[in-house]
Amino acid sequence: MVLRAKGEGTVYFDAPRGKFVVKVPIGQTPAGTTRYKKAQATTRREANALRLTLIAERDNPTAVTPSALTFRQFSEHHFAHEANLQLRPTSIGNYLYVLRKWAYPNFGDKPLTGITSADIGALLASLAGTNSTHFVNHCRATISHVFEAALAHRLVEDNPVRRTRKVKSTTAQPTLVRQHWSLEECRAALIASLGTPHALFVHLAIYTGMRHGELMGLMWEDFDLENATVTVNRTLVELRSRLDPTTPRLRCGEPPFDAGHNG
Repeated sequence: MVLRAKGEGTVYFDAPRGKFVVKVPIGQTPAGTTRYKKAQATTRREANALRLTLIAERDNPTAVTPSALTFRQFSEHHFAHEANLQLRPTSIGNYLYVLRKWAYPNFGDKPLTGITSADIGALLASLAGTNSTHFVNHCRATISHVFEAALAHRLVEDNPVRRTRKVKSTTAQPTLVRQHWSLEECRAALIASLGTPHALFVHLAIYTGMRHGELMGLMWEDFDLENATVTVNRTLVELRSRLDPTTPRLRCGEPPFDAGHNG
């Protein structure tokens, strides 16, 4: 069986040698053919760990050995490469934001194999005090996704998140509700917007109930002036930079039902 990933090499068993062979592309020869770096391992787990190390060395000369691969290093590599084949950009941006803001400060620099369910449980407990149940469970699912990827590469023996429990909502937990505008507030906003570049957006928002991203994603082709209709065909979403989660990047063209509205 050969494991393949775009630009991330292969792992296969060489029967005559009785070894697992790792083959990772590292560049091109002067003739334009692909150059590879090869290595051997005695087990598939060692080979998968070695493949990841070779990729890290290729992309980052300061990469560490597999045994010292940290949660942060593996997460960043995973979402920069193979996760692109599985997840949409909006999901990747959201996962990285959660990891960089909450998970990394707690155990980001710990080796993958050194993170326990107690570490993860402590983080979830600290978040539960000031955040909604849905958000805490989303953080738990994000961390679990990383460990499932590491488990698939046999870099860890199991997923410690599985030994934690989902947070359950209680009757005492308040439900956050955003108050809608009153008629008076709507009238005031409409009047205030007249004669400004924002008048069209304010009128559309109030009279149609569109979300921010849907309004920003509108194009003239979406308007049918004869029938006085407007159709939502796309949305503009904010993707947080993979280098800096506080830096927004805008992406247009996602269908509205798949935008992951965060407004």
